This record gives sequence, C-alpha cells and structure tokens, in this order.
Amino acid sequence: MSDLYNAPELNICFDDIRDDWDAVERWLTVLAEERSTGTLTTYRFHLAKLRWYCDHAETPPLKMWSAADFLHFKEFLHASPFEAVCPKNAKWGDPGYTPFKVAPAKGSAEDIIRFVHALFGIWHAHGYITVNPAIDHKLHRKTSVTRSTPGDGNFLDQVIDHMKSILSVDLCLVRDLFVIMALRELGLSASELVEASMSDVASHPHPSFERSAIFRAAHNRILPMSSELLSVFRLYRRTFGLPSSVQQGEELPLVLSIRKFGKGFRHDPQTTGRRGTLRGIRSRQGLLVIVKSRICAVAADLERSGNMSSATTRKFANTRWIRHVFERDTILTDGPLLNIAHKMGWKQPIAGLKNYLSAPPSLRGGRRHPLRQK
Repeated sequence: MSDLYNAPELNICFDDIRDDWDAVERWLTVLAEERSTGTLTTYRFHLAKLRWYCDHAETPPLKMWSAADFLHFKEFLHASPFEAVCPKNAKWGDPGYTPFKVAPAKGSAEDIIRFVHALFGIWHAHGYITVNPAIDHKLHRKTSVTRSTPGDGNFLDQVIDHMKSILSVDLCLVRDLFVIMALRELGLSASELVEASMSDVASHPHPSFERSAIFRAAHNRILPMSSELLSVFRLYRRTFGLPSSVQQGEELPLVLSIRKFGKGFRHDPQTTGRRGTLRGIRSRQGLLVIVKSRICAVAADLERSGNMSSATTRKFANTRWIRHVFERDTILTDGPLLNIAHKMGWKQPIAGLKNYLSAPPSLRGGRRHPLRQK
C-alpha cells in the first residue's frame, strides 16, 4: 500500500466538509478513479475499523489527533483486541456488531496502519490538518514476495504442463488448471478474475477469427481466448455439472468453490432457496490460496521427480508474479503503447509503462527492458 496516495498528483477539494468522515469520503472518491473495486472495498474495511475505534475509544475528533492518539490506535491493533471481535453471525445493525471478524493479525494491523498513515498524509498535504500525527511513525517496509521469482514464464509453463499430464475429474485440479491458464494467457489481475462471471466468456462474433472465444475483462477490454483455454474452460464447467457452454441468463461467478450453499445459510435471506447451488470465490485472498497451494504442490512433485533444479521458486508463486510475467512479455512483443495498455487494462498508458520500468527486475520477470536506462 506504499503507493496508496501521491499528494502532488491527487486533486482533492476539502471545501464545505461536513465532518472528518466526509473528508475521508472525498479522498476515497478520488482514489476510486484509479483503483479496482476490490481494492476500494479493502480500504473501506480499514475505514470501518478506524471509525469503530473512534466511536468506542473516546478519542478526540480524527482531525485533532496527536502523535499519542495515533500510537494508541497502533497499540490497540497490535494488542489483538479480542473484546472488539464481532459475535458470530452478527450483522451490521445487530447489538454487539463490530467490523472486526477476528482479532487482526500482524500483517492485517500493519495494512490498517498504512491506510490511516496515508489518510493523514493526504489531509496534511491538502491543508485539512496543520499537524500530521503520523509523520514520525515509520512504516514497516513490506518485503516483496517476488524478489526471488524465476526470470521468465518457463516455470509456470512447466507447472501447467504437469497439471495437464495428471488431469482427472477432480474438481479442484480442473478448476485450478483453468484459473492458472487464464491468469497466464489473459494477464488478468486477481481482482478482475474474482469479480468476473461465467457470462464474460463468449463465442467470438466472427467465426473465421483465429481465436474461437473472447473474454470481457474490466475497462471495456475484449481479450481473445485460445482454443486450448476454451477447451479447459468447457471441461471445467462439465466437471462442476454445468453445460459446456454458458447459458443465457447465467449469473454464476467464474471461479467456483467446491463448497455449495448448505444448511448453515438457511436463515440468511440473501441465500434462501439456494441450498445446494454453487458458490463462488470472490476474494483475492481466496484466489491466492488456490494459485499458491496448487503451484507449491506441483513444484514439489516436479522436484521429487528430478524435473526441477530448485524448489525455492514455489515459495514465491502468486497471482501478482503471473501478471508481471505477462506484463513483461506484452511490453516486449506487442509494439504500440496503446495495444499494450489495452491488454494490461492501464487507464493511463504512460503512467503504466513508467510503473513497469521503475519496478525492480524481480517484478519485471528478471530482465532489463530495452527502453530502461542503464
């Protein structure tokens, strides 16, 4: 979350502010233009926890916080406040409800602190507050999970080939193969994939086109799907008991869970009448578990068979690295910047390319781009 804000570039007006929470909403509204829906949802989870703390800890108004108030909030998060944990099955508006489903882990607490740190930075930079209470707080530097990743996509191709060689009717195996192939071929971000629906896969309007299907991605992108990926998609649907092709009016999520709506959901009005129906995986964390666990398992098999020289790469397998490998291959082969921006979903092509060129080699697949200054 180190790039959560960039004070000189954000154009935020704090005139006619009703209260501190209205000021927060002004900031999030501007961020929404550059962030995915999933990312903004995460920010709002952080905001809900901050607001609950302010309401229950008898703190001064947020704009009046001192360095001590910020430190107390940090200590509260790191102290695993079990008294703040929401009762089981309680919902917003119920007695005792809190936004803390569990006591925050160390990493989760640091993410919330980063969010609040960025909030005060923006407020101070735009004159809403005169003193930044978090200015002396040093953020823990997040260790890059991709610093030791393999230099190209050969490792991932090896994983996919191995999964094909052991393919069976196992629900998880077929689904995981489709997920990893879709990430590898389409270059989708984790947020895009978990927010997608089955209906986003469609037959190409021109039968003579070399790609037989398309995928409707975010930012109005139409991405061609290879016949191989389409075949795996159809197998994936059949394995879950669905017709090979997407049916009209179908609203199933693209990434399915092996769990179904069951008895535990019978009192939820949103799931009434859906017992036994398929559930989807709609969180980036859930997708990360699928990708990381599957690649780790395959890497272990390849190491045991002597087909992989080192097992260290599997420790860094994640959706972010797969997208970076796709990004590097796209930049090196797709020529015009607008073509690259379309495939990557960059709203601002120049900024997207600058972010890529400024990333460390491990985030760029390990190679130096010819446009990057030596």
